[in-house]
Amino acid sequence: MSYGAKVLREMNVLLKRSAIVAIIFIITASFALPFVSYGTASISATANVTVNGRRLTFTDQHPVILQDRVLVPLRDVFEYLGFEVVWNPRTQIVTMTNRRFEIIVTIGSYSFIVNGEQRSLDAPAQIINDRTMLPIRAILESADFIVSWNNSSRTVEILKPLVGNWDEIVVSGDDLFTVNIAAALTLIRSGPPEIHALVIRYIGAITQGSHSGMWFRLVPPTFVVAHRTYTSSTTWLAGVIVHDAVHSMQYHRHLARYGSHVPRYVYFGMDAEMEALEIQIDFLIAVNAPQNEIDHAKSLRGTIWWDELPTW
Repeated sequence: MSYGAKVLREMNVLLKRSAIVAIIFIITASFALPFVSYGTASISATANVTVNGRRLTFTDQHPVILQDRVLVPLRDVFEYLGFEVVWNPRTQIVTMTNRRFEIIVTIGSYSFIVNGEQRSLDAPAQIINDRTMLPIRAILESADFIVSWNNSSRTVEILKPLVGNWDEIVVSGDDLFTVNIAAALTLIRSGPPEIHALVIRYIGAITQGSHSGMWFRLVPPTFVVAHRTYTSSTTWLAGVIVHDAVHSMQYHRHLARYGSHVPRYVYFGMDAEMEALEIQIDFLIAVNAPQNEIDHAKSLRGTIWWDELPTW
């Protein structure tokens, strides 16, 4: 064989070997991609998280914005929200459970499972700086949390609903507010069933504010409660919630019957107030409220007391 033929044969062998190596490299890389750990170079910004108005603090890895999606540290957020978190590093699967939900998320997957039902994600869970990071909105909304984005402060705002039979009412406020409202709602639940049904039908949210008032037109109907009211006794606070649930009923009852603009006198004025007051008194008596509270409520009959008190 001539020298030139030998060179050509050796070149062909080298080319074949290079092609095999390249194919092996591509195949290996493609299998590794789902388990890529992103560094800070891929992150466009950090974000904040609040739960019922309270800002969460993070020990090392903060929430991040990655490709226009907010990802949060798994344990810092979900354990704070009451979930038990189990991470399986071998399968890259996270399982989160509370009293009502089991949520299963796989790193790199565009779907997750909640109570056995598959749901979609627009961004997968990922490992960032050795921390498991989850896309927050779709996962929390599947567990009945309310999640919104405040662009000006770059904050994910989470409203945490009460658990048990009060999942219908979302409570938003600081720790003292939430505890006191929960106690009042528990008392209502233990009272007359028809009053319990009235409250959960006509109040969908209770939130902390500077002035008390029932916002009928919001979806859901929202009762704003001021400091003077939510720091009163549990029985009186529960009675006030019942009272304003009646006003919400008055508004929506008229709307359902006539399907038009609801005049102010329907839910505000002597007749409307007296109807709400009588149901409030019935409730206070039924739950064995202190006699001075019952007597005070009775003393309001026939008076225009709401012009004298800026808040309850």
